[in-house]
Amino acid sequence: MLKKLVNIGNGKGVILDRTLLDVLGVPEGATEIEVKVEDSRIIIEKFVDSEEKRRFREITKRMLEVYGETFKKLKDS
Repeated sequence: MLKKLVNIGNGKGVILDRTLLDVLGVPEGATEIEVKVEDSRIIIEKFVDSEEKRRFREITKRMLEVYGETFKKLKDS
């Protein structure tokens, strides 16, 4: 499959159409995919959004809501 590179800021990007996203199992609202480089090839892993990852993101979000100001003060001190 041949895809065009598009300019994105100082870099380049590849548009993944809905068919490719469906094959990868990427849900509609996803904002990340797993990408790695092996032997000069870019590999996009089949999308896995485990319950553990979702829980971690939710806990992190709540932690930042509660302790965000404290983290800012620690950073600035």
